[in-house]
Amino acid sequence: MKVAVADYYYEKVELPSRGRFYENLKEVHLRPMTGVEQDILTTERLIKEGKALDMVLSNCLREKVDIEELLVADYMYLLFKLRVLTYGDEYRFEMKCPQCGAINDVEIVLNVEEGVREGDIESEPVEVPLPNGLAMIVLPRVKHQKAVEKNSKIVGAKVQKLISETETLFLNEIILDLKLSYIKDDIPKKEKVKLMLAKDRVAIKKFLIEHAPSFAPVFPFECGHCGYTKELDVPITCLLYTSDAADERSSV
Repeated sequence: MKVAVADYYYEKVELPSRGRFYENLKEVHLRPMTGVEQDILTTERLIKEGKALDMVLSNCLREKVDIEELLVADYMYLLFKLRVLTYGDEYRFEMKCPQCGAINDVEIVLNVEEGVREGDIESEPVEVPLPNGLAMIVLPRVKHQKAVEKNSKIVGAKVQKLISETETLFLNEIILDLKLSYIKDDIPKKEKVKLMLAKDRVAIKKFLIEHAPSFAPVFPFECGHCGYTKELDVPITCLLYTSDAADERSSV
């Protein structure tokens, strides 16, 4: 059912989290983008500051929502829903083949509901049993993601070191308390996170994958050059742009 507001129609949208982690936000109402939002998406200053997508989404929601407090799963879901409402479910983008590196033109039909998983966590904070202890965490939100992006720094040219740093930053954001059998309790949390064994880190990530609300749309990729096939995540690079606008932006 659509709700008429002013000159626009807002579509009722149920979030992947079903609103369990917010006060009075079980569902939201979303409208398609207008020229105002398209202008925001082409403003270089807002793009560089990482504010464009959040401003567009905030504009298109009928409810007053603090975008940074949204769970990452809900945020991503709303961006994809906004794409479908504005331009339809056909989505064209370029994808680099993981095998041969060739660039492929891909066109898919977005079915956003297929990527939704509600999860079975009912409230926060969440106790996560670890092989060597216990972690108390909150679910990943947009503000955590932004904090990681802000503080991530490439150290040298070692990609693996960057990945390790980013993971540590992420865990620091979502872990509230950490008790490990091999680390003294009086050590600051940030130091504990750095000293965590890999299997304890993996346990937290596995717990989130298995129990937290998530949104992970995928598509069957086949490289037109080498024939490589694999199910890949749908990229958001040009999600809120028309095909023509995306082409123009990528050429700048």
